[in-house]
Amino acid sequence: HVAHLAGVPLPAHANAHPAEAYDSMIRSTTTLLGALRQAAWVERLVFVSSTTVYGDFAAEPADEDHPLQPRDIYGGAKLASEVLVQSFARHFRLPCVIVRPSAVYGPGDINRRITQIFVEHALAGAPLVLHDPAARLDFTFVEDAAEGLVLALLHPGAPDGIFNITRGEGCSLLDLVGILRRWVPDLAIRAAPPRGLV
Repeated sequence: HVAHLAGVPLPAHANAHPAEAYDSMIRSTTTLLGALRQAAWVERLVFVSSTTVYGDFAAEPADEDHPLQPRDIYGGAKLASEVLVQSFARHFRLPCVIVRPSAVYGPGDINRRITQIFVEHALAGAPLVLHDPAARLDFTFVEDAAEGLVLALLHPGAPDGIFNITRGEGCSLLDLVGILRRWVPDLAIRAAPPRGLV
């Protein structure tokens, strides 16, 4: 069983460096698929995609049948990789699973995601900068995401499926500030002009 998680982990970085995103996400997927052709021992391939393939959610929670309309390079590269994996799996009759995590957070994350930045600023007494307080993310605790990945790798009913790995409930950035204020009551926020995707 092979889990493919390689690739740029941050949308902002992928969007700022499209060539690197292509190499890291699409080319790495193509290279892995080429290697799997020579590996008769592989029983299942799990590709870790992202809920960014949906773009703006038309409904919440967004289920796996939601239209696929990525808004940026990161989401587009994830979707392109999904198509490559599914096409390869059909052609070579290799069971595959696509999983789409959302806004994973928790211990060990050093990728400067929004939750890490907010917690660090709160603990340092620095104001939180909110570009779009109403922006909603489906935050997913890392242990829950790991459990979902294990199920995708091992559950007998998973092959040829697509699964969101999320909490299933959106939370606005302003809601996140409210949660942090339970521990840092005097937490300050500063409004800033919208900058697109979080």
